[in-house]
Amino acid sequence: MNMNKCHIRMFSLIKYIGVTLLLWAGISATAVAADMQITIWKKQGGSISYALSAKPRITYHETELLLSTNDAAVTYPLADVDRITFEAVPDNIGSVTQQGQGHSLITVTPEGIKIEGTTPQEPVKLYTIDGRLLHTLCTDSRGTLCIRLGSAAEYQLSGKPIIVIKAAQSTLKITLP
Repeated sequence: MNMNKCHIRMFSLIKYIGVTLLLWAGISATAVAADMQITIWKKQGGSISYALSAKPRITYHETELLLSTNDAAVTYPLADVDRITFEAVPDNIGSVTQQGQGHSLITVTPEGIKIEGTTPQEPVKLYTIDGRLLHTLCTDSRGTLCIRLGSAAEYQLSGKPIIVIKAAQSTLKITLP
């Protein structure tokens, strides 16, 4: 009889630990996905943000920007879009910052890409989607770089015109017009 109680207690303990770990893993995964958002800034002021957990996808058409998520699709006239940024979702908790982390702010506009916040003379690399290095550029003395995006032909891309931009610890994949 004592052996049976021991097995029941052990099973209950294992079940408790398993459920606790599963809940913790689910909460952690949700928190990471909800930590970032994409923000579309309008030229006439204001902005609209979408959580990356909604899996937003931006495609450019001739005069429009189409943002589609799991639940909706929204069209914006390109002439009204000032810039698009990726940023942390504000949580009213003071963030801990550490110098030299190498993260940068990458802003995409219809004219090109602006990279800010890196260390001065930081290499910025452009790759094809299959990992072929296209260009290596460097930020200026303030840690800033502006890249004018050309056509897919300019980058000698075949198929879908996608490039990957790597600046310090930040990486962004974009589709060229």
